[in-house]
Amino acid sequence: MINILLLNDRRTTVSHQKTNLIIMETLKLFIPPILIGSIIVEAYLSGKENLEHYERKDTITNVTIASLSVLLNLVIKGFIYWVYSLIHQKAIFQFEAGVISWIILFLLTDLQFYLFHLLGHKSRFFWAMHVIHHSSKKYNLSTAIRTPLTNSCFRFASLSTFIFLGFSPMMVLTMDSIILTYAFFQHTELIKKLGWLEYIFNTPSHHRVHHASDEKYLDKNFGGILIIWDKLFGTFKEEAEHPVYGITKPLSKPNSILHVLTHEWVDILRDIKKHPLGLNSLRIMFNGPGWAPASQIKSVRNIRTQPYTKLALLVSVLIMAPLNSIAQDSHQLIKMGVDAESSQRDDAAIKYYCLAMRKDPKSIEALTRASWILNRQAGRAKNKYTMFVKADSARKLASRALQYDRNQTDSRLAFIVSLGLISKASKNPSEKLRNAMLIRKEAELLLQNDSMCGPANYILAKWHYELAKLTWLERVACKALIEFPKDVSYERSLYYYEKAIQLRPDYILFHYGKAATLYQKGEFIAAVNVLENAIRLPAVEPDDKVRKAQCLSLLSESRKFIQ
Repeated sequence: MINILLLNDRRTTVSHQKTNLIIMETLKLFIPPILIGSIIVEAYLSGKENLEHYERKDTITNVTIASLSVLLNLVIKGFIYWVYSLIHQKAIFQFEAGVISWIILFLLTDLQFYLFHLLGHKSRFFWAMHVIHHSSKKYNLSTAIRTPLTNSCFRFASLSTFIFLGFSPMMVLTMDSIILTYAFFQHTELIKKLGWLEYIFNTPSHHRVHHASDEKYLDKNFGGILIIWDKLFGTFKEEAEHPVYGITKPLSKPNSILHVLTHEWVDILRDIKKHPLGLNSLRIMFNGPGWAPASQIKSVRNIRTQPYTKLALLVSVLIMAPLNSIAQDSHQLIKMGVDAESSQRDDAAIKYYCLAMRKDPKSIEALTRASWILNRQAGRAKNKYTMFVKADSARKLASRALQYDRNQTDSRLAFIVSLGLISKASKNPSEKLRNAMLIRKEAELLLQNDSMCGPANYILAKWHYELAKLTWLERVACKALIEFPKDVSYERSLYYYEKAIQLRPDYILFHYGKAATLYQKGEFIAAVNVLENAIRLPAVEPDDKVRKAQCLSLLSESRKFIQ
């Protein structure tokens, strides 16, 4: 993968995100001991009161399944972070880690937990994974860690939607950890009802209902931290009688790890074998648990589960959108970058161009467009250091583009502009002069290849203007460093400005440059005429509003000498 030299602040942002991820992962190391300690304390208290909340073989099964899940998480974690970083580079928006962003992310993630959890009960494919968590007849904190092995893969995939929206991987993974940790402590019978908190939050009482196999409690209370989603969408049920835990069809081998993990998949395959491959096979897989073809439907309840296949489709689309975004080819990425540029979202555009360069390191268009954006940002920089860093990055990208095609006009222009900005930001006189001579050489070479290039004429006009402005003392200093060109003059500057304006009469920048040269020559009336014409031109470039303001300022100065 190509190491693209971009802005210092961009590198700092990426480094900051990596640091936050390291800190988050370090803090998460403290979570397992806390969870294990809580299980031990609850088991001790339950045993002390003879509550029989724990059963030795069941607990061993829970811990074994949890250990397998942790091992799988360790295997896929690096891959998940890599995918998240790619998706984050293509984010639609950018949410900073402020209070409002955290609140929005909390609500979105909690709603996602509710919907994903609901899907786990309403679509048999997802139920085959989720049923592992429900198959124990006991309800305690060890049941909380009885998590499906594949659950992490689908959860991470669904969370990628929030990263695609613009939340950083650190924020998304932190919020996911908070919700899962909260959910862990819901799995207890030691905590009874919690008063007014029951109206807002998902509590142990509400979650005991969720784990019940009683008919009246089935498919209720799917919330994560908040219970309001269940109340909004009609899936809430308050705890009345003590629930009977487990699933409606108890396991034949409850302490067999293999049976616990695979029993529903075996049943699905058995049901599919009863029917010819086709639409019914898909319906058996993705409709609700217990669904069967019309000839075998035993209850109305089975039919009502079918609409939840639409939820499965929606979740699949939400998962695939961000994942598909990192599979696009360089041409698609460049097009997305162009669209972002047209809406003046330069930071988003440069991300697309960087991704395009990773897929195609020789993409001249991506290199050149990224270089132009960096040049624009350098021109708007508020300090010389930022200007230099961005302009130097632009120079490197344009130089790479020229390596692949020396006759690329846009690439050469980007290269020349970056040299000018570097000179403007530099404090080294000899570097300024070396860049100045290189700029002239490159601009003249550009005109040899394309005589109708207005920007090349503008560059030469600007070059003559800047050197013609030097005082005799500055010229003497320059001659001590290099041979000072003899043909430098305001007349040559005006000559090239005229040619540039003839080629592109709509460019306010060209008119402003000509007026500035006339002003320096003392031809104030001519400067006023040029500026008045420039102000009437429509804005065609992002910086034209600023240029019009510069025209107005110079116009005001010029009129003082006429009066």
